[in-house]
Amino acid sequence: MSAATRQGEASQPGATLQEAVMEAKSLYASKTFWGAIVTGASTMAALFGVQVTGPEQTMIVEGVAALGAVAGVVLTIVGRVRANKSIK
Repeated sequence: MSAATRQGEASQPGATLQEAVMEAKSLYASKTFWGAIVTGASTMAALFGVQVTGPEQTMIVEGVAALGAVAGVVLTIVGRVRANKSIK
């Protein structure tokens, strides 16, 4: 078993482990992560009589993902503005 197989398959055949790691996304960029959070929160809400349906959960996850993307863009721009070195 190769290192790429042990660490998770690279997205393209022949890609190195380093390339696969560079393509990896953060936990907070994962819709699966946010889906689990929303599902857990929906379950907790149900304990207090608040019902959240499947389609509503999907809308919430997509909204969180969109907010995360916007936050990423804003942080990238702020980082570039605050950077001490110019881009060549």
